[in-house]
Amino acid sequence: MILLVLILMQVGSVYGVDREVAGTEIASVESAIGQEFVNSWSDFSKAGKRLAALDINVLTQYNKLNSANRAFVLRFSDTSPNRTLSTFLNSTNDEIVSILNQNEYFFDVMQGHKLEPPLTSMEIIRDYGLIDEVLYELPELTENADIFFRKWIDRSANILNHFGAARRGTQFGKNLATNMNQANSYVKSLLGSFLDKDLSNYQVITEVPFVVNITENTPGGFMKADIVLVKIDEIDDEIIDVIVVEAKLTDVSPYTPAQILKFTAVKEAADGAKIPFELKFPNDDIGQVGYVLDVPKENVVRITAKNSDDVLAESIKLDNIDLIKNVIVE
Repeated sequence: MILLVLILMQVGSVYGVDREVAGTEIASVESAIGQEFVNSWSDFSKAGKRLAALDINVLTQYNKLNSANRAFVLRFSDTSPNRTLSTFLNSTNDEIVSILNQNEYFFDVMQGHKLEPPLTSMEIIRDYGLIDEVLYELPELTENADIFFRKWIDRSANILNHFGAARRGTQFGKNLATNMNQANSYVKSLLGSFLDKDLSNYQVITEVPFVVNITENTPGGFMKADIVLVKIDEIDDEIIDVIVVEAKLTDVSPYTPAQILKFTAVKEAADGAKIPFELKFPNDDIGQVGYVLDVPKENVVRITAKNSDDVLAESIKLDNIDLIKNVIVE
């Protein structure tokens, strides 16, 4: 039935047949399959995506997208053998579509190679971090959806020859955390030397969400800290010292809007002051929602990789560590 309407409409468009003249056959098909499918096929046809328009599942998933995302998705190519548009839409499900409809800017990152100008490596890393924060906020996020978004971001980065750029920044943070959790950690020892502290008894906690003001650019209202180290008093089981570590690929790696809000507050605080870091979500190692860690300004640090291609924790040196108060945050 769907093929019939496509044929009828295609013939009508080619020969300029008035819709009323072509009329009764098309009207009967519209009644059988729904006006939405006819409109979707028309969108695809006008955009020159006629191969994808022959797939009923592609049209079904397209119909679920909001109007802005429909325009975005039609930027994908529809040529053999890859047929990216069909591959993309056939890989979506209701969960993925819902996330896309609430976060339209995801398409700019997944299609960074199609923007004018295209996204740079640093912009991809920044936007990957922003999307990572959004996905982290979704407690019911399935592994399939998580893999989907990361796969399509990686694809765009690779087309731009920024191979692995999207993931290198986050991988560096994970490498630091893994090293810090090892006995006789090299990174802990190095950070301890920088801060003039013995960190051997500090607990390492990763991906801790802290509250920031909700703005147009920070709709989730939180910043995810890469690594938090806490020292707990053995007698009363209270946290007595906190260190917040932000991992960056290079010293010019951009910050997400939420990071800019929080780290600007750190930079603007008086030297020696303590800055409140409030939990956005419960954390088993720290406390419940709203629990506040008072972090000394001089305990908020940035660690950068040796270079953008070497993200091994063991490669960093003392000069890869800086206080956030001394670096440009933008």
